[in-house]
Amino acid sequence: MNDNNMNELLKKASSYLNTTPDKLGSGKVEDFLSPEQAKKVKQVLADENAIKKLLSSHQAQQIIKGLKKNE
Repeated sequence: MNDNNMNELLKKASSYLNTTPDKLGSGKVEDFLSPEQAKKVKQVLADENAIKKLLSSHQAQQIIKGLKKNE
């Protein structure tokens, strides 16, 4: 993915998440999620079983397939 594609993706995603492309591109969940949402994300990421359950979901598998197509 080139820089132009990444910038367009960040612009589109940031509009859905009601944030800015810069905050979204920072990689810090605290920059674009509410404190409650960030806390939940951190809890899931700290729990190996929760991560496995999340990654095995149909939605996650579809996202992964889409990302692999763009490699």
